[in-house]
Parts: sequence; structure tokens; C-alpha cells
Amino acid sequence: MDDEIRPPPLCPARRASSSSRPRHRRVQPQSSRCPLALGPVPAQKALTIADAHHISLRHLQQLLAEDDTSPAAWIRHRRLERCRLDLANPRLSARLIQGIAERWGFTNPTHFSRLFRGVYEIPPRNYRDPPP
Repeated sequence: MDDEIRPPPLCPARRASSSSRPRHRRVQPQSSRCPLALGPVPAQKALTIADAHHISLRHLQQLLAEDDTSPAAWIRHRRLERCRLDLANPRLSARLIQGIAERWGFTNPTHFSRLFRGVYEIPPRNYRDPPP
């Protein structure tokens, strides 16, 4: 089931430098190495991610703050990335751009287009079908 929420595999951990206990490890929320997203859940919340990793919401916020981001910005970036992958997928070429955006939680097409253009420097339509 696509909308089923499953805990992701554990992320690469490293020893916390500030901890006096050598066994203490923490989650590294780096989108390139750690699948904090729980799969295709467009309305994902930071608390859901924290719960899946058995950490507090505040700890998740602190971990992401180390990378100068917030849970909301990180989730939004992951959703935009999933939209970008769907737009590039030839099997989804018949699906409307608005449908892809809505699948990943972007209900306002104008807002989605602005966010996409702001991150990828190209409108979603041009990304899917590059001008000749």
C-alpha cells in the first residue's frame, strides 16, 4: 500500500561528540544518506519523522539546525525532490503536472511552480518537456 507509514531503516549513526557515554548514538538527518522520509506520505509531519526514529521533536529540530534547516524546510525539499523525480519519469508523462504536485502535497499549482522554479531554476513544465 503506497500510503502506509512504515519506519525507515536506521540511518547511519555516529557517536555524539558531546556525550560522556560512548554507547550513545544519534541519527544523522542528511537527506543524501539518511531516509528520514517515511515513503510516499505527502502530509508528512516532523513529529511523525521524530517518532519513527524514536527521538523527540526537539532533538530532530536540533539535528536539522546543525545543517541550517528546519523540519518544515527539509520535508518541503524532500517533497519537491519527489515531484522532480516524477516529472522526469517517462512512465508518468501522461500524468498532469498538477496531479504530480498534488500527489506530493502541493495543492496550489502557482505555489508549487514558484517553489519548483526557486529550487531548480526552471519551471516544472520546462523541466518535464525542455524547449527545443
